[in-house]
Amino acid sequence: IRDTIVHELAHVKTDMEHTGRWRETYKHYQLKYGLVSSSREVLLLGVGAIVAFAVAGVFLVSRCGKA
Repeated sequence: IRDTIVHELAHVKTDMEHTGRWRETYKHYQLKYGLVSSSREVLLLGVGAIVAFAVAGVFLVSRCGKA
């Protein structure tokens, strides 16, 4: 399951980079996975995504910095 989530996050990230439209991409994935169950869940998902991107960014920077 974790690999799938990481894979989907990578898709979300590339979609966001290509379109530059976070809200539309987010709505697309909400519809795709039926994530609109409660505002609290949506909020948690948004925070989770931001944290995941931050962690990924730090990881990439630290790896590139060492290389």
